[in-house]
Amino acid sequence: MSIESAVLVDVRSPQWTLAMADPAAVCREAVIAALAVAGSPGGEVSIVLADDGLIRTLNRDHRGEDRATNVLAFALEAGPLEPGPRLLGDIVLAYETTVREASEFGRSLSDRISHLIAHASLHLIGYHHDEPAQAEAMERLEAEALARLGIADPYFVTAAVGV
Repeated sequence: MSIESAVLVDVRSPQWTLAMADPAAVCREAVIAALAVAGSPGGEVSIVLADDGLIRTLNRDHRGEDRATNVLAFALEAGPLEPGPRLLGDIVLAYETTVREASEFGRSLSDRISHLIAHASLHLIGYHHDEPAQAEAMERLEAEALARLGIADPYFVTAAVGV
């Protein structure tokens, strides 16, 4: 199974499809680019395009933070390798926060989605940004993934870009 065919997108908030033609395609391309630059063999990723209400609930219930955030990544525990696609985990993206950040950072909605999904995809395969060296490595991979998609390096353009 190819990486592309293993990216499943569930559009839970109609705002996504009102704002752009095919948000699912943008998400799939970002996952594929991120896994490719990280040298991952791929696997199955589930993406939920949600609203701030759902992501706030998930953030409160799973991270103890009662606020909306832009993206959450839920990596699955690595287990014994079995035939077929490896389940990497779930990504949930919040519409209102993503739209607001795209505007604040002077980015198109599509570019902001690509950045957040690439970032979350790297989390699913074990990348973190708790320490400066980890953050630098992760940002480099995000920039490489976005370059594959024809998107400018968000960290070079402005230091104010957050994830």
